[in-house]
Amino acid sequence: MERTDFYGELIFFSAIAGGFAAPLKTIFYRFLTIPGLFSTYYDQFTFYLIHGHSPMKGVWSWVFGEIGDIVLGAFLGIILGLWLKFSRPKFHWWIGLTFGLGVWFITLALRNVLQIIKPGTISPPALLGHLLSMLIYGVNFVLAACYWKPLKKRIKINPFST
Repeated sequence: MERTDFYGELIFFSAIAGGFAAPLKTIFYRFLTIPGLFSTYYDQFTFYLIHGHSPMKGVWSWVFGEIGDIVLGAFLGIILGLWLKFSRPKFHWWIGLTFGLGVWFITLALRNVLQIIKPGTISPPALLGHLLSMLIYGVNFVLAACYWKPLKKRIKINPFST
């Protein structure tokens, strides 16, 4: 029988799953921003965290913002993977949604504390789009934990448990 309770492996595979869940979340967010339904609030936020006070202009700025989003997604994936490891499997879906909601609140708080974006430039639909994308991140990570064999073995999750 293979031992799967090494925390280094859990952290490694959680970072990979989080790194893959972040672009999936971003693709979902892009589908909302392309028709003009929502603004690019999250792009501005991740770009600020990666580059500081630089204005976001051009393709290379967008590319570095996306790389930063993947790195942040990997870091958040480690936290969520450890949380899932130490929780009961029947609550994993709720934990994924709660984690997405928590990340949404944290990014809003950081936006206000760091004064990243000027007041009055963010619309309620932009905040709704950001909330939906963070919820998609949590659900994508739980799906990866349910069906991706290396992470499933380390978290010991059964996707159909009640």
